[in-house]
Amino acid sequence: MQKTLIPVAAAMLMTLGAGAARATDYDLGDLSTLGTSNTSVRWPSFPTAWRSTFQDVYTFSLDTFSDLKGFAFSVFGWDAAPGGGTIYHQVDTSKVSLYQKSGSGQFTQVGEVYLGAGETYSFASLVAGDYRLSVSGVASNSTITGQSYASSKVAGYDFRVQATAVAPPVPEASDFAMTALGLVGVAAWRRQRQRAR
Repeated sequence: MQKTLIPVAAAMLMTLGAGAARATDYDLGDLSTLGTSNTSVRWPSFPTAWRSTFQDVYTFSLDTFSDLKGFAFSVFGWDAAPGGGTIYHQVDTSKVSLYQKSGSGQFTQVGEVYLGAGETYSFASLVAGDYRLSVSGVASNSTITGQSYASSKVAGYDFRVQATAVAPPVPEASDFAMTALGLVGVAAWRRQRQRAR
């Protein structure tokens, strides 16, 4: 499934200013059924001297024990600046964080990946339930000459999340042996207490 999302209009970007933060939520639905979700997030224009942090949140559910993997791949834009030089519009994805919904309805962080050159991430052995995946980073507009210009060029990032059903881990023989040993120890302790009375 391919979706193209333009989360912020150009007029709104002009009001953000340097150092402002942006957050957008996307609902991916049931990933166990969907399997893979591909999303293109784009900034339609960049105001002058613009730099902004962002955090996009993708909510989804899993029906079965699963592994999760994907990427957040930056897409850059550039054009010629008035008077020479090059304008660079870049969206750097820096971190992917995973949160799981608890019985009380609160989301608790269960994993975090700092994105490197490959910009891939993975989370293994996730139980069925509701999750949030947070993608954060910095979007900026700058030039190699140190000057900044407004531009209508597009930049952003491509995001993929894929759920793969896996068999839940099977306890090993040593786990059963330790459990049995513990039960025997508890039974012996209780018997000794009863004799002492």
